[in-house]
Amino acid sequence: MDLDQKNRNCRGSKELVFLALDRKFPPDMVASLDNVRGLTLAMSSSAFIGSSFVIKKVGLKKAGDKGVRAASGGFSYLYEPLWWLGMITMILGEVANFAAYAFAPAVLVTPLGALSIIFSAVLAHFVLKENLHMFGVVGCILCVVGSIGIVLHAPKERKIDSMKEIWHLATQPGSLLITYSCHYGVPFLSSCLHLFCFTGHYILTRVHHF
Repeated sequence: MDLDQKNRNCRGSKELVFLALDRKFPPDMVASLDNVRGLTLAMSSSAFIGSSFVIKKVGLKKAGDKGVRAASGGFSYLYEPLWWLGMITMILGEVANFAAYAFAPAVLVTPLGALSIIFSAVLAHFVLKENLHMFGVVGCILCVVGSIGIVLHAPKERKIDSMKEIWHLATQPGSLLITYSCHYGVPFLSSCLHLFCFTGHYILTRVHHF
């Protein structure tokens, strides 16, 4: 009887602890284990992808010193182990990024891809001796601040139960605006930019000619 009473008291104390934790930390503020896994995979993916560019660049330089450079049509980089190491690193990063979507919502995983720019810029500064100017440093800081803000305030993933619900969300005005902007707006702006640059270059050439 004494043992049963102790077990009841132990279970009761555990329930009180869990109730106290639930009152102190609301469910929306407690990061789930899946989100932590997705966050870890997304950050490791950014590290792998960002470092892969630098590793491949080092491999290309070494291959160019030994044979015909890739810019001149050579394929000597295919025999360079560092280039293949960079490719394997990039593949691992993409696999980790793909797996991150299985654990965390896209609004948490996708913005963390910007961290690959920071890894690449920092490694290029120290390994390739490429100067990182003040604007580059400011951009890296903004990427870090934005990623931290998204991670801290990432919304809870919404569960979708049917294809009808997916169609309803996809046909919302905001979704249609983003889709059409990416499909038509970006190519249109790119064409205008190329036309403006080409026209400006042509005008300057004609002015110098006369």
